[in-house]
Amino acid sequence: MKIAATMGRKQQDIDPRTKLVTLVLINVIGMTSKSPKVEIFSLVLITLLLLWQGMGKKCIRYCIAYGLVWAFIYISIILPNSYTALLAMLGAMGRKVVPTIMFASSIIASTKVGKLIAALQQINFPRGITIALAVGLRFFPTLKEEGGIVVNSMKMRGLSTNLISVLRHPVLVIENILVPIMMRITIIADELAISSMTRGIDSEQKRTSYYELKFSMIDAFIIFVFTSLAFLALLGVY
Repeated sequence: MKIAATMGRKQQDIDPRTKLVTLVLINVIGMTSKSPKVEIFSLVLITLLLLWQGMGKKCIRYCIAYGLVWAFIYISIILPNSYTALLAMLGAMGRKVVPTIMFASSIIASTKVGKLIAALQQINFPRGITIALAVGLRFFPTLKEEGGIVVNSMKMRGLSTNLISVLRHPVLVIENILVPIMMRITIIADELAISSMTRGIDSEQKRTSYYELKFSMIDAFIIFVFTSLAFLALLGVY
C-alpha cells in the first residue's frame, strides 16, 4: 500500500528552460545586488521553490550554510581585526554564491538529461551548448559517486577522513582524495561524452521524446518574480 501511494504521488517540477533562466537571474541578483534584503528575499523564494519540489533536506543544509555566512559577517563587524577580516571576506563571497549553488544543485538533482535535451531542442537551442549542458548535468552526480568510492577505499586501507585525521595529516588526506579523483575526472568526462554520442545526441535529425513539456503559468510566474528581483538589483534598490 505504501509503495503504491508513493508511485501514485506526482512530484512537482518546473520546465527545464525555466530552471536555466532562473539560474541566470539568480546569478545576476547575486553579482549586482547591493541590498541584503533583495538577496535574502531571493533565498527565501528559492527555498520555497525547492520545498515545493520536495527538497526539504537540501533547503535545510543550504539555509544553515547561509546563516553561517551572515554569522561570519557579523563577527567581523563586532570584532574587527586581521583574523576576522578573513571571515568577512568569506561571508561577502558566500552571501553572493550560496543561493546560486543552492539552486544549481536542485537543477542537477531534479532534472533528467532527456528532459533537458527535449526542452532545449524545442526552442532550437545551439546543439553544442546543449551537449555541454547534458554532459555537465550528469558529470557532478557521477563525480560525487566517485568521491564516495575513493573515501570508502581509504577507510578500507585504514586511512580515516574524519576531522582529527585531516588536522593531523592534511597533506596526506588531501593527496589520497584528490589524486584518484583528478585521475577519474578525465575518464568520467570521456565516458559521459561517449554515452551521449551513443544515444544520438549529436544527430542532425530531430530527436523524439516521451516527455510532454509545456510552459505553464507557474513557469511564467517564477520567471516574472526573479526578473523583477534582478531588475531591482541592477537598479541598486535597497
